[in-house]
This record gives sequence, structure tokens and C-alpha cells, in this order.
Amino acid sequence: MPSHIEMLDLSSNELMNVSSRWPLSLKWVSLSSNPLLREIPPLSLPNLKYLNLDGCQLSEVKVIGCPHLRSLSLRDTAIEVIDLDAFDAPLLRELDLSGSYRLSSVIGNLPSHMRSFRISDSLVSYLPQGFFSRY
Repeated sequence: MPSHIEMLDLSSNELMNVSSRWPLSLKWVSLSSNPLLREIPPLSLPNLKYLNLDGCQLSEVKVIGCPHLRSLSLRDTAIEVIDLDAFDAPLLRELDLSGSYRLSSVIGNLPSHMRSFRISDSLVSYLPQGFFSRY
């Protein structure tokens, strides 16, 4: 893959796995609607701003080394627990977990820079004490 590529759309395929090595120039990545994709290696993409993993059967996502990530979409995934304190994405503004039918637990506090947080149609029954303490 060219080292200067900024946008990568691999949505609506039958991917079962993805590489652990990505071009560092990527700013926009969509792997949405890959129902056979159950895991992805930890992402460390310093220029990434947008990541869409909707419709993948991921049980966890590790976002490390993505300091410019602003939008992460995990709609309709198999994620069971989301740990907001584990995200290494200081500019993350939008996190969408809508329709994540196995999501039952949210850990940590909502970051003060978050503008949109969606968990509709999940199994979450409560939010942690102090969830909004940074606001």
C-alpha cells in the first residue's frame, strides 16, 4: 500500500483478519460491514481521525497511539465492555456503540472533550458513579 495514502475503505467485504502494519499517513479508515472480522490488532496510527468498525463482530478494540482520532464508530459490534479510561485518543469527540447487542458494561468516566456518546440498543443497565464528573 502506498505510504502516502490517507483514506482506506474496506467496508462490506468478508475480511477475517487485517494486517497489524498500516500506512502511518492514514486519516480515514472504514472496515464496516465485515461480519467475519472478530479482532483487529491494536491500532497505532498517529494521523488517524476517523475509524468505522460498524457491523464487525469485534469483542474488543484497542486504540493506542491515535492522538488525532476524533470519531470512532462501533455500531452493531459484539463488544461486551467498553473502558473509556483505556482509550489513548485525547481528541476523541464521537463514540458510537449503538446496537452493540452484547455491550453490558461501561467502565470509566466520560472524557470532558467527548461531544457525542451513543449506546442505544445495548444491554447497559447503569453508568458508573461519576460518569459525568468531568463535565
